[in-house]
Amino acid sequence: MHNIAVFGASGLVGSAIANILNTEKNFRSYYPTHNSYDLTKRQDIDIFFSTEKIDTVIMCAGKVGGIFANMNDPYGFLLENVQMTVNVIESSRRNKIPNLIYLSSSCVYPRNNRQPMCETDLLTGSFEPTNEGYALAKTVGVKMVEYLYTKQNMNYVSLLPCNIYGPNDNWTESGHVMTALIKNIHSSMQKGEKSITIRGTGNARREFLHSYDLADAVVHILKKMHEDRLPYHTINVGSGSDYSISQYARMIADHLEYNVSINTDSSYPDGMPQKLLDVSRIHELGWNHNISIGEGIDEMIMEYENGISK
Repeated sequence: MHNIAVFGASGLVGSAIANILNTEKNFRSYYPTHNSYDLTKRQDIDIFFSTEKIDTVIMCAGKVGGIFANMNDPYGFLLENVQMTVNVIESSRRNKIPNLIYLSSSCVYPRNNRQPMCETDLLTGSFEPTNEGYALAKTVGVKMVEYLYTKQNMNYVSLLPCNIYGPNDNWTESGHVMTALIKNIHSSMQKGEKSITIRGTGNARREFLHSYDLADAVVHILKKMHEDRLPYHTINVGSGSDYSISQYARMIADHLEYNVSINTDSSYPDGMPQKLLDVSRIHELGWNHNISIGEGIDEMIMEYENGISK
């Protein structure tokens, strides 16, 4: 029996991980909450480890948001994410936790990176300015894990997922691309509008992965870690395909059966021109995604219509 601690279990990814772990017979899972343990205070994490016999940590807690949230508060995204990341990883090291999975982000890759982006491309160029604070913080975690894996022989790994969407996502103005598109297109449909305008040129290309696919990948890697030391300390996780923002908008409109003209506003930033991951390593380790983008969009529309929009 393995004792797993999931930091960030109330969030988009963490809640999906928790739901899958709860079905696993060989894992006893713990979900420390922010009300009980403040991850910006290392002593709180040490107290948790002193009271529970944890052998594996999954770190997916963090301050997250869309492009405008990142642009408006780069210092906050850098500070809070660095504090939480450093505290959890260092406390895990000092408390001799043998296994750790750190959830980073594809935004750690350079703005003008080659496509698809490989794990060896980290720090080969400048970050995308619109999410630099977040990217810096996430890079700190990736490098900490790398050093502990290579220099101290610890069974720690960073997973670098593409853009994630799914149940329990953020539907506010500071939310992610997928929820913002669904919310705005659905609202326009309800108003009977014949055209909609999306922010940016619409040409930026993004790779999306359902949160339950990412959670499945985390549990897959978790089981591999408990069998043997992983051959890699950094692993991309994605679907292996991308579309433009305009194409995603059209997909959503089509799933809503909404015949609408889609316009763009280039006065808003696009962020990185393209983010597509090389997923060779995760495929080599025996994992592939299961939920198609069409299935995922249908699910998100249903969630919005059944609760969020009411």
